[in-house]
Amino acid sequence: MKKIIKKHWIISGVVVLLLILGGYFIFGKKSAVKTDFTEAKLDNLVQTVSVTGNIKPAESVDLAFEKSGTIRKVNADVGDKVYAGEALVELDNSEFSTQLAKAQADLASQQATLDKAKFILNNYYNDVVDVINDAYTKANDAVRNQTDALFTYPETSPKLVFSTNDSQNEIDLQSQRLVLADRLNSWLKDFSKLQRNSQSDILDNALIESESNLNEVRKFLDFADKAVVDSVFLPQSTAATYKNDINTGRAEVDTALTSVVGKEQDIGQEKATITSDEAEVQSYEASVENIKAQIAKTSLVSPINGVVTVQNAKVGQIATANVTMTSVISASRFDIEAYVPEADIAKINVDDTTSLTLDAYGSAVNFAASVIKIDPGETVIEGVPTYKVTLRFTKEDARIKSGMTANLDILTAKRDNVIVIPQRSVVTKSDGTTYVLLKTSIDGTTREQTVQTGIRGSDGNIEIVSGLKEGDMITTFGE
Repeated sequence: MKKIIKKHWIISGVVVLLLILGGYFIFGKKSAVKTDFTEAKLDNLVQTVSVTGNIKPAESVDLAFEKSGTIRKVNADVGDKVYAGEALVELDNSEFSTQLAKAQADLASQQATLDKAKFILNNYYNDVVDVINDAYTKANDAVRNQTDALFTYPETSPKLVFSTNDSQNEIDLQSQRLVLADRLNSWLKDFSKLQRNSQSDILDNALIESESNLNEVRKFLDFADKAVVDSVFLPQSTAATYKNDINTGRAEVDTALTSVVGKEQDIGQEKATITSDEAEVQSYEASVENIKAQIAKTSLVSPINGVVTVQNAKVGQIATANVTMTSVISASRFDIEAYVPEADIAKINVDDTTSLTLDAYGSAVNFAASVIKIDPGETVIEGVPTYKVTLRFTKEDARIKSGMTANLDILTAKRDNVIVIPQRSVVTKSDGTTYVLLKTSIDGTTREQTVQTGIRGSDGNIEIVSGLKEGDMITTFGE
C-alpha cells in the first residue's frame, strides 16, 4: 500500500514538472519581445490620397422656356449630338414675326428720312465756299471800291479828304478803315484754304467769321455815311456821289449778310432735324432688337457642344414657362467629383495629378486627371466632414461615361533621393515631438533620437528631414 502511494506521488510530481516546463516554453517565450531593426536609406517617396469619385459631365444644362407657347418644331432627340447655338426646340412665333416685319419697315422708312436730311445738310455745306466767296467779294468791293474815294492812303494811313464837324466820328472812321484793311487780308487768306470737302466744324467757323467781318464792314459804312452828312464845305454833288457809293456798298453787304446768316440757319435747322431723325432711328432700332429678343426666347438654344440627355418636347404641345424641357451634357469633356476627408484635404492642391481606374474597365486600364477645384466649404457625409474635390480628365476618351465610378490615387507630393524609414518606426510624444530608437551598439542597445519628419509615402515609409543619416539602424515596432 505504501509503495502504491509513493508511486502515485512520484507520478504527480513528474506531471507538475512537465506542466511547469510546458508553460515556460509556451507562455514564457511569447511574453518575450522580439526587437527588429531596419536601415535608414535614400529613396524616392510618393505621397498620394486615395479616394473614390463619380464621373460628371464637365458642363450640364437644363433648358426651359421663359414664356409659355405652342411647340412648332423639335430639332433634336435624346442621344443626338448638338452644337453651341443650335436651336433644339422652337415655339410658334408668327405673331412676333409680323411685329418684326412692321418694325423693320418703320426703321427703313425712318432711316431713309435721316439719310435725306444728311444729304440736304451735305449740300448746304457744299454751298458754303461759294457763299463765303460772294460775301468776301461784296465786302471787299464795299470797302475798297465804293468808299476808298473818301480817303487818302486808305490801306496804310487813311485820312478823310474832307473835313467834318464830328471829330470823334472822323477818328473812328479812319481807324476802322485801317483795321478793315488787315481784316479783309486775313479773311482772304483763311478763305483760300477752304475746300468743299473741308470738315463741317471748319466750314461752320468760316461762316461765323464771315458774318463777323460783314458786320464790321456794315459798321464802317455807317461811320462813312455819318461823316458825309457831317461834312464841311463838301460840294453837294460830291456828297451825293459819296452817299450813293456808300449805299451801294451797304446793299452789297446786306445781301451777303442775308446769304451767310441764311446758310447758318439752314445748317443749324438741318442739324436739329438730323438729331431728331437719329433719335427716331435709334428708337426703331431698339424696337426691332426687342422683338428679335422676344423671338429668340421662343427657341431653346444649346449653349454648349454636347449630347441631348432629356427631350420632353413634342410638336403641338403647350410648353410651360420655367419647366425643364431639354437637357444637354458635354459630349467628351468629363469631370470627377470626389469627397475627401478633412484629414487629407490639406494635402491636396489645384493642379495635383492623379492616376485612376474605372470600375467599368477594371484595374488594368488607367486614365489621368488633374485637380481643377477644391470647395472651401465642407460637406458632411454620414456625420463626417468632407470636402468636394473636382478633377478633369487630361484627355478626351470615348470610353468615359457620366455616372461611372472612379478610383483615384491623387499625387499630392513627391520627394527624390531623401532619407526614408518605415512609418511604424516613428513615435510621437504628447508634446508633438517625434523620435526613433537608434541602435547604438552591436548588442542592440538603443537610445531615443529626435527626428523631423516630412511626407508620408503611400508605400508605408516616411521622409526624415533631419535627425538620421543614411545607414543608421533604428527599431521597427510591430509587424
